[in-house]
Amino acid sequence: AWEYTGEALALTCVGLVYAAFFGPMVLPEDQEQEQSAAHSRIVTLTGLFLFIYVGVEVSFGGYVDVFSVRQLEQTKKGGATLTSVYWGALSAGRLLATAVTSFVNHVRYLALHLVLTIASLVALAMVSLNGEEVTEVTGSLLGVSLAYLIPVALIGFALGPLFPGAILVLEELLGRALPSKDAGKIVGMASAGEMILPLLVGTAFSVDSMCFCWVQLLLATCACAVFFSNSREVLRH
Repeated sequence: AWEYTGEALALTCVGLVYAAFFGPMVLPEDQEQEQSAAHSRIVTLTGLFLFIYVGVEVSFGGYVDVFSVRQLEQTKKGGATLTSVYWGALSAGRLLATAVTSFVNHVRYLALHLVLTIASLVALAMVSLNGEEVTEVTGSLLGVSLAYLIPVALIGFALGPLFPGAILVLEELLGRALPSKDAGKIVGMASAGEMILPLLVGTAFSVDSMCFCWVQLLLATCACAVFFSNSREVLRH
């Protein structure tokens, strides 16, 4: 008799452990729907943000050398230099973010970098429109005018922490680690941005060289709007 009782208790304990650690949490229907809607919204907006961000990062790095030759009248070597400066500054921005991530508010830190991205794109557009006047009063470094070198470096630096930072912010908004299913959705959206947006930028660039700046500025502004919409509750506190 005790043998059967022990087996019954063992099965009951196994069932309780399974229910505690693997079973679904039972919530009131309204609360469950509300949490599910909020979760989906946060994940979708983060995916949209990374869709735009990755498109901007890749298209800027892919076209800045051609832009510098056609619009800024730099040599091919100067264009290659600007490309290297951009990717180097992006790496530096990402490395700095890893060093300070434990000491900063992630949402505000990314917001600052988004604002810097937009300001730097505006600066690049302005000097591109007034190239001769600006380059006459500025020096040069690595064979490229500082009037072009500084905005490009700032754009790369500002973009650096946005991808990894967006994942950190997402997990903070969700209040838990990112589920693998949601991670797959976000990576898929980011990959789509890498495929689609450089094509859009390239098409506009073929019409007018300055469209390179204007389209990038438009995309960066849209990314900023999506980020602030997703993180507005955190920014209020």
